[in-house]
Amino acid sequence: MGEPADRPRTGRDWLRDIERVVRQSARDVWANNLMELAAALAFYAVLSLFPLLLAAAVAASYVVEPAWAVDRLTQLLEAFVPVGVVDAEPIVGAAVEAQGRVGLFAFGAWVFAGRRILGALVTALDRVSDVDQRRETWRRRLLVEAVLLAGIGSLAVAALSAGTLLGLFWGTSGGEERSPAVSVATGLLHALLLLSAFYVIYAVVPHGERVRRAALAGAVVATGLFLVARALFLVAVDTIWASFDLIYGPLALGALLLLWAWYVGLVVLVGGSLASHAKVMLVEGKSAAEAERRHVAHKAT
Repeated sequence: MGEPADRPRTGRDWLRDIERVVRQSARDVWANNLMELAAALAFYAVLSLFPLLLAAAVAASYVVEPAWAVDRLTQLLEAFVPVGVVDAEPIVGAAVEAQGRVGLFAFGAWVFAGRRILGALVTALDRVSDVDQRRETWRRRLLVEAVLLAGIGSLAVAALSAGTLLGLFWGTSGGEERSPAVSVATGLLHALLLLSAFYVIYAVVPHGERVRRAALAGAVVATGLFLVARALFLVAVDTIWASFDLIYGPLALGALLLLWAWYVGLVVLVGGSLASHAKVMLVEGKSAAEAERRHVAHKAT
C-alpha cells in the first residue's frame, strides 16, 4: 500500500525538495549564460559606481560635515568592496571639495549615469527568472529603476549612520578606535542591510508576481555567498594582485575591480535564479520540467 497523500512532511522531504530546486536552478541559470550576464553586470556596475558615489558624497556634504561624509562613504564602500580593490577616499574627497562648483545639472548627470546598472540588473534578473521578457514595458522599467535608486539611497543612509549610532550606544565617539563589540555589531548590521537589499531586489525587480518567502530564501543564499566570497577575496587579494600587476600593469586595479564586480554579479544572479525556482517548484508545486520551460525553453524562441 502506498503512503497517505496527506502524511506530514518530514525534514528529509524538505531536504529532498531543496536539493531538487538547487539542482534545477543551477542547470537553468547556466543555460541562460550565467557567466556572460555576470560580465555585463560587472561592466555596468564599474561604470555606475563612481557617478553614484560622487552624487552621494555631494548630497551628504550638504547635511553633514564634509570630512565626516568622506570618512563614512569610504567606510561604507570598504564594507562591501574588499580593501585594496578601489581607493575611494581621494575621489570622494575631491567631489566634496568641489561641492560649491557642482550644480544641479552635474548632480543629475551623475545620477543618470549611475542608473545604467539598474537597467542591466532588470534585464539580467528577468533572464534568470520565470519571466516572459516580451511583456516588459518601458514604464515598468522606469518605475523599477526609481524604486531601486530610492532603495539604494535609503540603505546607504542607514549604513552610513550605523557606525555613529552604535558608537553612541556603546559610549564611544567617532574619533576613538572602535571596540570589538561595536565592530561586530556594525558588521552584523551591514550583513542585515545586505540581506534587505537582496530581498528587495528579488521581490521587486523580476517581472510578474513574486513570493516573499521565495525572495527571502534567495536573499539569504545570496548574502551568504557574498560574505564568503568577500572573505576569500580578502585572503587571496595579495596573490591575485601580484598576478594582475604582472599581466595588466597600470590597468591592474581596474581589472581587479572588474573581477570583484563579476563575482558579485554571479552572486546576484544565482540568488535570483534560486528565488524564482523556489517560487515555481516549492510554492506553486510545479515539476522540474515546468521550471525549465519557464526559465529556459520559452526564452530561446
